[in-house]
Amino acid sequence: MKQKENKGTWNGGSAPWVKNVSIALLAVLIHWVIMYIAYVVWRLAGDQSVSGFAMDLYHRWEEAGDIPHYVNIAKHWYHATGDNANEIVFFPLYPMLMKVVYLFCRNYVMAGVLVSNLCLAVGSVYFFRLLEMEYDSTCAWEGFFLLQLFPVGFFMIGAYTESLFIMLTAICLYYIRKERWIVVGIVGMLAALSRSQGIVLLVPAVYEICLRFRAKEHRTWTAAGVCLIPVGTLLYLAMNQVIYGRWNAFIDFQAAEPWYNTSHWIAENLTQHYSMGIQYPYLGVFIYWAQILLYFGAMLLLFYGLHQKVRTSYVALSGAYIFVTYLHGWMISGPRYMMSCLPLYLIVASGLGKAGKRVLFIAFGILAVFFHMWYLQGQAIM
Repeated sequence: MKQKENKGTWNGGSAPWVKNVSIALLAVLIHWVIMYIAYVVWRLAGDQSVSGFAMDLYHRWEEAGDIPHYVNIAKHWYHATGDNANEIVFFPLYPMLMKVVYLFCRNYVMAGVLVSNLCLAVGSVYFFRLLEMEYDSTCAWEGFFLLQLFPVGFFMIGAYTESLFIMLTAICLYYIRKERWIVVGIVGMLAALSRSQGIVLLVPAVYEICLRFRAKEHRTWTAAGVCLIPVGTLLYLAMNQVIYGRWNAFIDFQAAEPWYNTSHWIAENLTQHYSMGIQYPYLGVFIYWAQILLYFGAMLLLFYGLHQKVRTSYVALSGAYIFVTYLHGWMISGPRYMMSCLPLYLIVASGLGKAGKRVLFIAFGILAVFFHMWYLQGQAIM
């Protein structure tokens, strides 16, 4: 499918806000329905540990993965010493938002859940708008459902950073196409304060500006606004300096227990994933084989996107995002990280045939139910 030649408009008819709200609510509803279906399947399986949907899910949130760390940062901020000193590896924007919402709900876990669900709603609207601007409503709906049905989508409604990052990425890409460079810079800066991959939003922003300057279509000082994007990363490094006395303190903490996360070349990391998958076949299902499959699947999509003449800045963003993500050694959250690579959904929605999309929708839906059930059971999905 070829892209529109014009920039497109967000045309929701006589009441565009109705369409916006409908998309937002549908996005959140889909995730909660999948979670509840997974709970029902878990209960029908006869697991005696099941006690109740709300109680089991909340209990899982209290102890799951990164959530206790975000709660602790929201409560006490970062510590230079002590057992929690290593929490500097978690970027600050999300726990800051948790703290703000906590003032209203008085529960840190629920504050994180509320932040994530709100970001999911807003991010889904902007992603739909971006797809409709580039292609048409059919493609927009297909990309929208691909995102919502991603098998580990439970990260988008729990107290995790995924929905926040997805929202900031979608808004940034949308305003890149609108040439609102100051907005792009501010939103990109916030993305860089939420995840290490946020800095890669500089790639599509600079590429699009260079295209316009080359065509002599765009010469304005506002283009300098994209320079705000790396400011987010610089602020994070400055926090390391102020709190720990060295700008790269987070690197030492990442390399130590319990993360053992150091940067290596991608081939070396993939070899490690393969070895770990062989050594631990049970964990390989949730972690290692999934990461390997997603890497090669994503690389194939990049080449397919180039073949389909998908906008080069989107392909470049995907490539940069994958590169930064897979430099992480001992990575155990590959599916979760790759879920946030928005241009990949765009490539699939705009280029894959109807039969292929149907197969993908069905596969995503089935896998989503099982992964949500495994998450509720406390399996090693991180």
